Amino acid sequence: MLSLASIMLAGQPYQTATLLEVQKKVSTTPRSYLWNTVVTYSETDTYELRIGLKDQTCVTRYTPMIQPSSLPVGWKTGQPIEVRVEKRKMFLRASYGDVETYIATCSKSRL
Repeated sequence: MLSLASIMLAGQPYQTATLLEVQKKVSTTPRSYLWNTVVTYSETDTYELRIGLKDQTCVTRYTPMIQPSSLPVGWKTGQPIEVRVEKRKMFLRASYGDVETYIATCSKSRL
């Protein structure tokens, strides 16, 4: 695993990256049962974002606080996105402010 400090630019809190891929994952949590059958449940949307940053590719996970929810409007696959890395977190700039995501992995990009 590569050092996250190596992907940060000195003196510049934000840098331009590319949103390479978005995968939506839905987890289901049972809320009530009737005998052994689930009667009610809730679903939580989590997005796995693959972001190209300099010579690395990072995978981050974002779970919106309001459920169900979609991604911010400006986040499109193949488009640039402003990011800031801080320890195991990546902050992505959206039209309404910063969105905090958690870095799952970072690896060297293949050319």
